[in-house]
Amino acid sequence: MNLILDLITYFGKFPLKDGVLKCFNRGEEAMEGYNDLKQLITDMDPHSLLPEIKDFAVGVNEMVLTKQINQFSDIYLFVDYGAISIERDEIHRENGSLNIGVTVATPFNHNDRDAIESMLLAQKTLDLLKAIRTEMLDDQQCNIPWLKDLTFPHEITPWENRELNNSTGWSMIFQKRGIGLI
Repeated sequence: MNLILDLITYFGKFPLKDGVLKCFNRGEEAMEGYNDLKQLITDMDPHSLLPEIKDFAVGVNEMVLTKQINQFSDIYLFVDYGAISIERDEIHRENGSLNIGVTVATPFNHNDRDAIESMLLAQKTLDLLKAIRTEMLDDQQCNIPWLKDLTFPHEITPWENRELNNSTGWSMIFQKRGIGLI
């Protein structure tokens, strides 16, 4: 299990594969493991499960994400992660949890759209996020190791971010929990 890398290898199956491969901009000078991960994404099967999602962004670095997402012009999937919490139980096992956010969004120019178009885009991005959620629940039943410790219930909220290409959409926030998480 690769706690962070599993985010790109799992969620990268939803957008168009070409959109996921746009994340890889380095050549031979890339750090160790980079080209192996790129090859893993290139060979991924299944892929492009939701072709309406054109692009993909993953990470937490604001500058890198802003530069990347500001180039998007259509619906994209954005995956980020947060704090890792660790507790010890009564028999001294370390139980950990990682906060994860999955967002389906699209750039939105408020000057070119009206309230009805805003609602239509909200419904479309919500429907795509629901499709990802459904696939996650199905995959969880298939005992995919990475998904077995995801928390349900979780939270789905509207998402707006002016700094990220004035994007609008929906986010699903959940945790991955497990013994010996890190």
